[in-house]
Amino acid sequence: MRPVSAIALAGALTIGSLLVGGVAGAAPSEQGFEIGFRTGVMFPVGDAASGAKLSDGFGVQFPFWVDLGYRFGNVVVGAYGQWAAGLTGSTIDCGDASCSASAWRAGMEVQIHPAGRQGTVDPWFSLGFGYEWDTLHASASSGAGEVSGSATLHGWDIGRIGLGVDFPLTPWLRIGPFLHATVSEFTVGSLSISNNQLLTGSRPIDQKAVHSWITLGVKLTALP
Repeated sequence: MRPVSAIALAGALTIGSLLVGGVAGAAPSEQGFEIGFRTGVMFPVGDAASGAKLSDGFGVQFPFWVDLGYRFGNVVVGAYGQWAAGLTGSTIDCGDASCSASAWRAGMEVQIHPAGRQGTVDPWFSLGFGYEWDTLHASASSGAGEVSGSATLHGWDIGRIGLGVDFPLTPWLRIGPFLHATVSEFTVGSLSISNNQLLTGSRPIDQKAVHSWITLGVKLTALP
């Protein structure tokens, strides 16, 4: 068996270490899937309907928000889904009842990242649209048993705009603050009451108005 020279062995080890190091430290590609997780505080602004402030019925909300998108260079195109727990508004007096508020939101959004994935600082802005369901829940005990009900306002997020900046935790994980706002309009109201039997109904909102949810939060983004 021929002996292996010290020079050949050193060369092989050097090449191997460069290959391993290159894989371990490889930067994310400028194309591929991204998944984001957000949370923060949402503040109600504007009117739920003409003459009725959104903050009368709904207080601040605390969202759990997921973004799933695909990056093409500096652009990420994707969808979002959100559930939020919240407080009731300033005019809601539940008395002896137990009250709470919650919301669902879903839609499409495009994020623009001018610096791309390679920079240590990744500023971005976003545009989108979607749909929202905001619900007030109440339940109370009576001589006839448990009575519960919910009132839901449905409508469109006609426009959504966001600003943020991401900082790398690792080559594949980024975190940063964001500010987000919607331009929204409720179009339908529905009511559900349960007292030994379920009663439901809905109707269009005639006196429509514009409202917004302003979100201040933090976003964690994974780059698979």
